[in-house]
Amino acid sequence: MLVSLALAGCNSIDSSTSDDAELSSRFAYGSTVAAFGSPLAAQPLAGPRASLNQQTCPTPPTPTNVSVTTVPIVVTSTTADYFVLYANVGGKDIPVQVKRGESGVTTLEENVKALPASDYRVEKYAVADPADVDLDCLDDLADPSPLNHSDRIELDPEDGAMMIANHARFEELASAGTVKFVLVELHSSTPEIYFQNTGKYFLHTDFADHLGIDDGRIIWAPAEITYDSNILLNGDEGVYYYTLEHEYTSSSEIERIHTLLAANLPLVDHNLAYNPWWVHAVPSDWVHVDNPRIPVLDEGIIFRDVNFSALNVGEGYGRLQVLEPDDRPNPRDIVLYETLPFELSRVAGIISTQPQTPLSHVNLRAKQDRIPNAFIRDALDNAEISSLVGLYVYYRVTENAFELRAATKAEVDAHYEASRPTATQTPARDLSVTEITALSDIGFDDWDAFGVKAANVAVLGTLDFPDGTVPDGFAVPFYFYDEFMKANDLYSRVSTMLADADFQTNYDTQEAELKELRDAIKDATTPDWIITALEEMHAEFSTGRSLRYRSSTNNEDLPGFSGAGLYD
Repeated sequence: MLVSLALAGCNSIDSSTSDDAELSSRFAYGSTVAAFGSPLAAQPLAGPRASLNQQTCPTPPTPTNVSVTTVPIVVTSTTADYFVLYANVGGKDIPVQVKRGESGVTTLEENVKALPASDYRVEKYAVADPADVDLDCLDDLADPSPLNHSDRIELDPEDGAMMIANHARFEELASAGTVKFVLVELHSSTPEIYFQNTGKYFLHTDFADHLGIDDGRIIWAPAEITYDSNILLNGDEGVYYYTLEHEYTSSSEIERIHTLLAANLPLVDHNLAYNPWWVHAVPSDWVHVDNPRIPVLDEGIIFRDVNFSALNVGEGYGRLQVLEPDDRPNPRDIVLYETLPFELSRVAGIISTQPQTPLSHVNLRAKQDRIPNAFIRDALDNAEISSLVGLYVYYRVTENAFELRAATKAEVDAHYEASRPTATQTPARDLSVTEITALSDIGFDDWDAFGVKAANVAVLGTLDFPDGTVPDGFAVPFYFYDEFMKANDLYSRVSTMLADADFQTNYDTQEAELKELRDAIKDATTPDWIITALEEMHAEFSTGRSLRYRSSTNNEDLPGFSGAGLYD
């Protein structure tokens, strides 16, 4: 039962279809639509954002420009001065150091390999009259992270940091030796970096949502930085290397990220490196091994002595398939990738010949679905593995080893049959509610008429959040869906499809028939009374207000089953 919710103030309409593997189990139960109308973008900021958002920053003092002729940069100074060092990267000036003056002379420098002197400039200010380089209304000397524009977000130290001063603080924020971070508006004059407490916020989206950062402002996420004491870049120091799961268009983007990271990681001492683990993370215009400013650690260095790594322990049965990143696997596939996909739908197990990070999206999916996942170097060169491609297999990953053997279809079927509920489950639905209803007029007990998500949003509206936090809107009952399906004789089509023995066992047949069913639903005729009711609902919103539709069903967003990722 699919539901769509419409939010006012949004620029797009989200029309969702179900994942093929889940779709057929839903059509028999109904659908509802909830329409939300609320100008979200215009609402005052709530949550961790501070009251500073409504303040005007003071006019900054005029700096004294200091000439730069050599690197390292040595400037004449007194203790009444402080200096701001800027580096020009990709045509943009980035502040990379704020430093108080010493008596006589002061040395200014980055904590990564220096640029030519012509790419630096220095501004001098009086300690008694400080500026605000990152434009966050905190002066440079009072700001704990003066090189990182915060959009005036109050960041609790338990949640994360905007600057990591030492390795002890890095360890406080790390999970499995890795700290995730979010980059915001990289190309603006005030880019932002937020290092998250990765043990507390496992997903980038959870952290960004907590801070109230609009997804539209996050340009490069997810990203993460890992410390490895066994790789030496600078004497006896270990290395901090970062990965960026995004496709880049120019080398200047990565160079700017490198500069921003270094400026806000004072713990780094010429031991910051880039790991382009994802194949698309190296732009075509950059021969990265020839870039002296950015040390690059590829998988051959990081995993030079590693031939096997258990990312998630577990066991599974399915057909062993070698796939490309854009291929769509089946839920009962044990997938083998030479190049990892950025996202992955439900599968029965994962093997990669490319190393993974513990916090990669692929491994997070494996943990969520409780399936085995391992890096096995040169897996396809192993005859015992390659001989099983296309066959049913049993796959098990332990902390120190893996097992992969041929399995019979009977074993596979028995494995999945054992995981099925022993009793038939039919999601409840109430078809007695026949009218579109305002969210303010329903409660959670109405979930069986409108869907769980709509009921949850309705409850949120009763919890005294600040105005504008929870959108207003409407819920369209399952009755509408039921009448639409009956009017177009679609229930009988679904019943015929589900009874087809070939459909029950053949993934290709399922994919083809489900596509035909979706097309039939899209092409079906909506009864006039439904159109009229929806138009009357839309008329409740002001003219020109865009609406956003969200799904709400009676078999997801329930305890133990969120339904996240089911829709494409």
